[in-house]
Amino acid sequence: SVLWAKDAILSLADKKVINGKEAGKFYPNDNVLREEFTKMIVLAFNIGEVAVENNFKDVDDGMWYADFIKKAYGAGIVKGYDEDTFGVGEKITREDMALMIYRVAKICGYSFETDFERSEFADDANIADYAKESIYILENAGIINGTGENNFSPKQNATRAQAAKMIYGIINR
Repeated sequence: SVLWAKDAILSLADKKVINGKEAGKFYPNDNVLREEFTKMIVLAFNIGEVAVENNFKDVDDGMWYADFIKKAYGAGIVKGYDEDTFGVGEKITREDMALMIYRVAKICGYSFETDFERSEFADDANIADYAKESIYILENAGIINGTGENNFSPKQNATRAQAAKMIYGIINR
């Protein structure tokens, strides 16, 4: 059950940021693809005319996700796995989702406490260096939390409910 994310899901659906996979069904425990999360944050935070040329070889300009990826890339929210590969079709990890949501929040003018005593997650050694700052700042702000037993599970694939909850947490700060 995802009662913890119900308000987030309903609110974001109402704003047309997220939609179901079929009429009346959201599938909250399904994983989120990188391009799906990119679409969600572009819509949620109204990332507009900052689209750039598409340099990612795995992003087909004719597909539904292309403009969302170009806008997010142009705004500095996504970087891809490398210069040539965005990771279309790949499930987004919890650490990459945290990094992207932190970048978009900063771009949109949200401020966060950065000078705080942090207590590390038990699996801190598994968190990629590039994502650590984002994860701990968002955790301190109450936007994200662990998965139990003081673990963050950074490499775990994020669910649709987790994505909705994180976006909603920033919007409603």
